[in-house]
Order: sequence, then structure tokens, then C-alpha cells
Amino acid sequence: GGGGGGGNNNNQHNGGGLNAGATTSVATMSATPSKDGVWALQNSSTKERTAQAFLRIDDEGLKAFENRIRQVLMSSGSTTFTKIANKWNTALIGLMTYYREAAIHTQELLDLLVKCENKIQTRIKIGLNSKMPSRFPPVVFYTPKEIGGLGMLSMGHILIPQSDLRYSQQTDLGVTHFRAGMTHDEDQLIPNLYRYIQPWESEFIDSERVWSEYALKKEEARVQGRRLTLEDMEDSWDRGIPRINTLFQKDRQTLPYDRGWRVRQEFKQFQMTKTNPFWWTHQKHDGKLWNLNNYRTDVIQALGGVEGILEHTLFKGTYFPTWEGLFWEKASGFEESMKYKKLTNAQRSGLNQIPNRRFTLWWSPTINRANVYVGFQVQLDLTGIFMHGKIPTLKISLIQIFRAHLWQKIHESVVMDLCQVFDQELDALEIETAQKETIHPRKSYKMNSSCADILLFAAYKWNVCKPSLIADTNDVYGG
Repeated sequence: GGGGGGGNNNNQHNGGGLNAGATTSVATMSATPSKDGVWALQNSSTKERTAQAFLRIDDEGLKAFENRIRQVLMSSGSTTFTKIANKWNTALIGLMTYYREAAIHTQELLDLLVKCENKIQTRIKIGLNSKMPSRFPPVVFYTPKEIGGLGMLSMGHILIPQSDLRYSQQTDLGVTHFRAGMTHDEDQLIPNLYRYIQPWESEFIDSERVWSEYALKKEEARVQGRRLTLEDMEDSWDRGIPRINTLFQKDRQTLPYDRGWRVRQEFKQFQMTKTNPFWWTHQKHDGKLWNLNNYRTDVIQALGGVEGILEHTLFKGTYFPTWEGLFWEKASGFEESMKYKKLTNAQRSGLNQIPNRRFTLWWSPTINRANVYVGFQVQLDLTGIFMHGKIPTLKISLIQIFRAHLWQKIHESVVMDLCQVFDQELDALEIETAQKETIHPRKSYKMNSSCADILLFAAYKWNVCKPSLIADTNDVYGG
């Protein structure tokens, strides 16, 4: 949109998906405090504020975004969950870095964003055959990819259930388990993407400052007969439009000859079927106009830190000493090599299920929860695992892991190990003999009856307390 016009003090300008209402009346200008979404238009020579532009996103801009998300949803037939989340992220960054402060002042857009974000998540839930919100707390969607989440970006003020951040019992043995219910006690929000993107107006002001500083430093260096170095521009490295760092790239000499690149970028939409949310910019020319590193850190914090997040996953079952070795982005060699082969549609969608299955298994403690589904509990054949409701992908993974009577074999080998330990520690533990009982083949997964696996005969009378949970501390001995 352009500046204010002659005598008319309220102009509407549309362009580039924006609607700018420009007002030139002195009364309005003094009454309106400077805030996001209101640009102060000034005369470039006198620096006098001559008008104000109230920014909004016009219907065309809204429609374009909505259609893009609809397209993502329609084409997500057999894609992986990560790919759906990535497409959402790209569309959202494209939208928010282009409109910036105008987005916050367009209520229709904010409503649309909440709606679309929910649709994307519902799409993923349907892929798992369940739309129960309690199976999918925010942690599953917003956790960064390195820790197994989908790394979604949020503009929808998602509440994090307070109970998802609470450990149930702290003991000397560490955390026993993590109570993950679904109540919203306090308003703990997932960070909002907008807070991590600088408004255009402050970008422009900052840019003017940075580039004039650059001109001064360049002149200073010229007088001293030296070249401008990286150190000189360190503070303003990723500031300014275009970013200062674009001056230090390899092909900076050829860039000025790339005339009309911005128009060409925009016109690509008419020759290419692929959508480009960043049609308005180019990293070589403008530099990277946003930086979301802090966003990631803050999301991890909001979800209870890495340790808190991992309480919702199978991490404890991997027996890794620390989480730092968990690399998720690396797909297996098999997946990589298959990607480029000629495959039938069925094979390709089968291949896409691998990452989805990995995702479902990783979050299975959260997705397959007892307090989710009342009454429908099925025990998996030959294991002691209970499924709450039908989650086909998870069932397949678990059956595959515990095939060939593995559950039973694990039980037997644990008993053997314990016997060996007792045999070595007979004197220390005041044991006369340790006797291994015969184990019934179905014992390990028969949950409604049981018997001892090892019988210990005492050398003297042991000090015994009543049976209790591992986390209980008030045991009474010798009762």
C-alpha cells in the first residue's frame, strides 16, 4: 500500500495480500499510540511523520493460506506424519515472516490459524486411528524432531496440561513414573511463533541503523587503507534488510547482475506447480530474514525440559545412559536406498509407514494409556502388554518386537540372573540355599495368578516388613 493522499484523510490501499488503511488526520495520529500493526509513514527527506498505515491481511491473503493448508491435508494420503508437520511449518513460517505485525491485527487470520493447526493434528490422529485428545498431549506434536516429536510450530495458543508436567513420585531411586493426565490447571502455553519474529517496522528501523553503520565502517576502513573484515560487522551480522552477511558470501560479485530476481521469483508460480511460501524473498539476496533457534529452546522448556519430555516416551526402555546419543533424523540405510527405487504405490505407502511406526512406538507410553479408554483392554498374545483401544500400527510393532516367545524368554533369563547373584551373595544375605522353581511356560504373561520363581531359605531369621510399593518409605520391620 502507498502513503496518504491529498485532502482525503482516510485511504484504503490493497496490494501483496495486505490491506493498509492510511490516515493523515493529526487528531487520529496523536490518539493512536505506536503499536504493532500501525506503521508511521514519514517523509524521507524531512523525517516528519505524515501519516499512519493500519495494516490488515486482505481476504485474498487469507484464502491463499487456507487453500495451501487444504492442499496439504488433501495430498497427505499416505505421507509420513513428519512430512505433514513439515509442510505445516513451512507454510506457517512463510505466512508469518511475510505478514508479521499485520497477522496479529487480523482476527480472522488468528481464528483460521487455530482451525488449521487443529486440522493438521487431527489428520495425524486419524493416521493412528484415534482422535482422542488425551492420547495426544501437546508434547507429541511440538517436541523437536531430535527427541522424536514432530517439531510442529504453533500459532494457536496451545495449553499444556499441568499434569503432563508433573512427576508422580520422587524416590531415592529416581522418578518412578510420570502421571500424564489431561487437565489444564494453569495456563502454561506452547510459545507462540509470532513472538520470535521481529515486526517489519522495527526491522526497517534497525536496517537503516545497521546499513548506515556499515557505510561509516567501510569509509573508515578505506581511509585506513584496509578491507572491511568479519570482525568489524560482527554485531550486525544477521541484521538489516538485506542482511549484512550477504556481503560476505562467495558469489556476492555476481548477485548484482541477477536483475529482476524478485519479480521472477513471484512469477514462478505461473510456470511451476510446486508452491513456494517464500516467493517474496531469496536467501542469497536478502539473507535469512528470521531466526527460530530460541523458539526451539523455549518449546523444550515449556514442555518440561528434555527429561520431562522423555518421560512420555520409551526412552527409559532403551537403557541409554543419556539422551544425547538419540539421533532421530537418521533414517536407516534400508529406507534411504529404497526411496529412489521404482516402487509400486503399495510399496511406497508401506515404506512411508516405517517412520510413522517408529513415531508411534516411541510415544507409545503416552498414546497407549490406561486412563484413556474405559473398559476396552486387550492383552497382546504371548506378552504382558495391554492395549487400550485399537491402535493397529502400535500393535504390529509390539508383536514384531516380542515375536518367538521373547517375553517368556526374558522372564526366564531374569530369573536365571537373579539366581546367580543370590548364589554369589549367600553369606552376605544370610541365605542357606537359593532354589529355582520350575517356571510354567505361560507364567510371564498370565496376569491373574502367580507363584514364586525363586525360593530362598534363610540361614537365620530375616528382618521382614509388610509387602509395600518400591516408592513407599514408611516400612515397619519385624512386624
